[in-house]
Parts: sequence; C-alpha cells; structure tokens
Amino acid sequence: MSFELFTVIINANFIVLVGIGIIYYALDIKAMSKLTWLLILVDLFARIIHKPLFQIENVKAVWYLVWATVNFVSLLIIVKITKENPQIQKISIPIAILVLIGSFITVGRHFERNFLNTNYLKEIYGISDVTVSWLILAYLFAPIALLLVKFIRSRFTAKH
Repeated sequence: MSFELFTVIINANFIVLVGIGIIYYALDIKAMSKLTWLLILVDLFARIIHKPLFQIENVKAVWYLVWATVNFVSLLIIVKITKENPQIQKISIPIAILVLIGSFITVGRHFERNFLNTNYLKEIYGISDVTVSWLILAYLFAPIALLLVKFIRSRFTAKH
C-alpha cells in the first residue's frame, strides 16, 4: 500500500469520525457523543505527535510503544464512559475489544521489529491497523444507521 493511499484512508477515517460525532451531538445522544468526541481528541493527539515522533533518533524503538500507549489510553476512555453510561455497552464493548486487538498487534509488531528483527507482521500490521479503525467507525455508525432505518420505515408506513 503506498503512503499516499494510506494517508487518504486515514484522513477519510478522521473525517467520518468527526461526522459521526457531529451527528450524535445534533441528535443530542450525550453518551455516544461524549465517547465519539473523546476518541476524536485521542485521534487528534495521535496526529499531532506523529511528525515529532519521526524526528526522534531511535524511532524504531519508540514508535510502536507510543501507539500502543495511545490505544491503551483510548481503551481507558472507553471503559470510563461505559461505566458512566451503561446504556452504550452494546457499542462500547466491541469497540474496546477492537482497540485491544489493535494494541496487541501494535505490541506484537514492536517485539517483532525490535527483538526478532523480522518483517512477518509488516503487512498484517498495515492492513489490520486501518481495518480496526474502520470497524470502530462501523460500530459507532451502527446506531445512527438503525435510527435512519426506523425513520425511513416510519415515513413509509405512515403514508400507506
């Protein structure tokens, strides 16, 4: 996957995430809005530290640990919001599992790259990181899609 395509996919991911946050805010669904906007803040933080991280002399040793830490902070945020708002567990628990899977893949890539000096997980890491991000977006969008289907269904049944 070329770097330009990867950048476009990541930027589209962020735009969709912001769009979902705006929809939850507009619909006044406070728990999901809070969860989405905190995930947006974590994503913004990751985007801000991306370039300075590349300027570190031994970036190979630090890179994956920083991303695993960002994933862990995201997981803590998800757990905290879920404890405050148990009604969103159907959405937040799968998201937490996906973040945990992403963290394991990141740590695995760190050990592979720094201790084993191999590149077996390189392609898996590149694909799985983007896939996990899009699956998280799908879980965040699922309640909006359900509301949209209910709205459309009620509009058609009201006319007939």
